[in-house]
Amino acid sequence: MKVRIPREMGPIARMCSDIPSRFPLQGVRVEKKDGAVTLTASDGKKIIDAKLKSQSESGPDGVVVVPAKALKRAAGVPRITDFEIRATKNGKVELTSVDSEENTFVVKTAAIKDVYPEKDKVFPKEEPAAVISVNPKLLGDVLLALDAMKTAEYATVKMSVFSKGERGPHVALEMDTNQAQMRSVVMGLSITEPR
Repeated sequence: MKVRIPREMGPIARMCSDIPSRFPLQGVRVEKKDGAVTLTASDGKKIIDAKLKSQSESGPDGVVVVPAKALKRAAGVPRITDFEIRATKNGKVELTSVDSEENTFVVKTAAIKDVYPEKDKVFPKEEPAAVISVNPKLLGDVLLALDAMKTAEYATVKMSVFSKGERGPHVALEMDTNQAQMRSVVMGLSITEPR
């Protein structure tokens, strides 16, 4: 199996687990089926499933779980536009990156052999009550800051969605720790009814 992955997909590896007992979740599941490529990463508490919109890939279909560390290294090469993942039948994986100066970087590793959890059971199948669109950078910046200020490992953030207000639709986030009570607002979102 051989697939080409856009460099922008590299951060999906951040979603993988680093807990030794969750060995299958320490990698990104790469699936090629009927020419379409899907990447899945999870740590058991959160999951991302990304179906690439790029052109159809030729060659045989297959599934391989690529160690997150190897994927981060291949995607982290400066000045690349994409990288290639090649999986062999003997369980080896080769990730190749080429930078803008035509330098080739190769990361060789072994595929993770354990069975990846059934991802389709996690995603909801019913219609949502509402659809909220928000800039991921704005929301991410706030969540990263709150995460850095938490005092307990499993602190929670309360998220409230407001459809009206002076600044239009927005999400308010609140977190209470033994150090501080924090509030934040992310503006510039849109709320639509499901179809």
